[in-house]
Amino acid sequence: MPNLVRPSRPSIRYALGAAFLLLPAAAFAAEPRIVDFRLGLGGEYKLGHWAPVEVVVEGAAGLQVEVVAPDNDGAPAVFPATAGDTDARQTIRLLTRVGRRGTPLVVRLVEGGRPAATATATVGGGPGLSLAVGRPSTSRLVAELTPGPSLLAKAAGLDRRRSTAVASLADAGALPESWLAYEACDCLWINFGADDPALKLSPRQLNAIIDWVETGGRLVLAGAEGFAAATGAVDGLADLLPGRLDGVVTLRSSAKLEEYAGANQAMPGARRLELSVARLVEYAGRVEADAGGRGAQLPLVVRQRRGFGHVVFVGVDLSRGPLAGWPDAAAFAARAAGIVGPDAEPSADTGPGRGSGRLLTAGYTDLSGAVQQRLGARF
Repeated sequence: MPNLVRPSRPSIRYALGAAFLLLPAAAFAAEPRIVDFRLGLGGEYKLGHWAPVEVVVEGAAGLQVEVVAPDNDGAPAVFPATAGDTDARQTIRLLTRVGRRGTPLVVRLVEGGRPAATATATVGGGPGLSLAVGRPSTSRLVAELTPGPSLLAKAAGLDRRRSTAVASLADAGALPESWLAYEACDCLWINFGADDPALKLSPRQLNAIIDWVETGGRLVLAGAEGFAAATGAVDGLADLLPGRLDGVVTLRSSAKLEEYAGANQAMPGARRLELSVARLVEYAGRVEADAGGRGAQLPLVVRQRRGFGHVVFVGVDLSRGPLAGWPDAAAFAARAAGIVGPDAEPSADTGPGRGSGRLLTAGYTDLSGAVQQRLGARF
């Protein structure tokens, strides 16, 4: 009989180890997986408008990420992006446009032209794949960056002619870095406090916001003591303000605040009011509220046109101090945000004579003259 030699256990281990090392790297790669999906600003978006998308993936190094959304005719439109060169968990940001209400969206990872992972986001779907109902294109969408309770939630309900949705963001990282992502947003309110998330705005985010304002957006910058820290922490913010900040002063009269808000009663505790106000000097634009007296000026609200949009300076912090419990704070915020007041945009479908969007002018028979008259009345 041949002499059979049984291999020792160490030699078997060495052989298996060598085979393990010779396996291709792809054998150990994580399985591509779609972990989470988020659409819109704070989950809010309008049909037919560009909206930001965040897709959280794993095991997707270098793969193509695609969001398939229906257009206005229901035909699928593909919006692609490329994942980073890592299999670790990562967030891919891109833009999409949803044309039809209540239609599911398909998210997929593509490798070599073939789907490696697919998920479907539906209205009322499961965790991570839930899709909010899209707002009509004629509705109003306002977004706010504030750490505490919503400043605009109550303000949104003051306009009964037009539906208003509020996207509340507590983290500066939720603000997109592309101006197109703000297309559906009618107003963005950024509150600056001592520890507010707005202090973490990046230059790319601020540049995107500026580009959006110049194409027609409305930006509200509000705060008091927090402005000093913000202008030092956020590069370019000082240039965005409609004037130069010159410290903080104390306001002891609530009359101009109440007047701007259209309040029917005095502010509680008005006789003992000590309110911090950011002093704005060398300003340009329209002063909508001024608490100055005896020849001195103390603008509380200044609106400056920038491109086709507006930057609104609000020199008080509605989320802190005496104004936090003010019943008419919502009315004040609604006017500054353009929800109510002379700047409020009527609904596009409210019917003739009630903000139907028709170009009504007097004294002009040509379109260019009518446009000039309407622009003059608006601005």
